[in-house]
Amino acid sequence: LEPSNQFGTLLGQLGFRLLEQRQFKSAEQLFRQALTADPTLTFAHSMIGVSLQAQGDATQALAEFQRAVDLDPSNAEAQTLLGVARFTAGEPEQGLRHLQQAVEVGPRNKNARQKLIVALRRLGRLGEALTHEREMLRFTQSDFRKHMAVVQAFVDSGRSDEAKELLLDTAKTFPERIEAANDLAWMLATYDDVSIRDSAAAVIWAKRALALAGANQYPVLDTAAAAYAANGDFETATKLATRALELAREQNNTTAATELEQRLTLYRANQPFVERNESSKETQNTPRRGEAPRRD
Repeated sequence: LEPSNQFGTLLGQLGFRLLEQRQFKSAEQLFRQALTADPTLTFAHSMIGVSLQAQGDATQALAEFQRAVDLDPSNAEAQTLLGVARFTAGEPEQGLRHLQQAVEVGPRNKNARQKLIVALRRLGRLGEALTHEREMLRFTQSDFRKHMAVVQAFVDSGRSDEAKELLLDTAKTFPERIEAANDLAWMLATYDDVSIRDSAAAVIWAKRALALAGANQYPVLDTAAAAYAANGDFETATKLATRALELAREQNNTTAATELEQRLTLYRANQPFVERNESSKETQNTPRRGEAPRRD
C-alpha cells in the first residue's frame, strides 16, 4: 500500500473502534479523514453513513451509502446498507433492488441475504423469501436451529413437500440431534396430507430418536407410538403411549397427559393418530397435538 492508503486504512480502523464505543460524531470525522487520505475507501463512505444514521441524519446517511455503491457496485455490504436505507425511507422497490444486487454480488453474505428475506416478507413476497431462506442453508450448514426454523417456515407456508425434504436433509446432516429425528418421524406418521406420510420410514426415524433419547422422554415415546400406530402395530403403539402417559403424569404436564390419553384411546381402538390441520377435512374429529415439549 502507498503511505496515503495505509494512513486512510488506519484511520478507518480507529473509526470502527469509535463506532463500537458509540462515539458517532468522532467516528464520522475519522472516516472523513480516511477518505481524504484515500478516496477509494468504499467502507469509509458506508461507515460515515452509519455514523450519520446514529446521529439521526437519515437523508445524509442515504447519500453516503449511495456514494459507496457508486464507488464500488460489487460491494455487498454497501449495497445492503443502501437497500435497507432506501426501504426505510419509503422506497421499497428501490431498496429491494439494492438488496437483490447485494445477494447477487455476495451470495455467501449472510447479512445481505437475511436483510433481503426481511424485505421480501414485508412486501408480502413470501414465496421468494422462502426460496432465499432455503438457499441460505447452503452457507449455514452447522447451524441446526436455522435449519429447523426454515423447515418450520415451509410447514407454516403450506409447502409441505419441501418441508419434508428439508427435514430429511436436516436429520441426515445432524444425526446426533434428537429433535430432527423426532420431528421427522412425527411428520411422516401424523401429517394430515397423506402424500407426506410414510409409516415405515416414520418407524425407522422414531427408533433413531429413541436410541438417542432413551426410553424416559415422553415426547419421543409419544412420537414412536404414533409411528407404530401409523404402521398398523397398535399393540406396540399402546405400550409406548402408556409409558409416555405415565411419564407425563409424573412430570405434572397435564396438557401433554390429556393429549396422550386421547391418542391412547385411538390406538386401543386400532386407529392411528393424524394431526389436524385447519383446512383438513380428513382429520376434523381427531385431537390435535399441543405444545408438549419435544425438543432435546
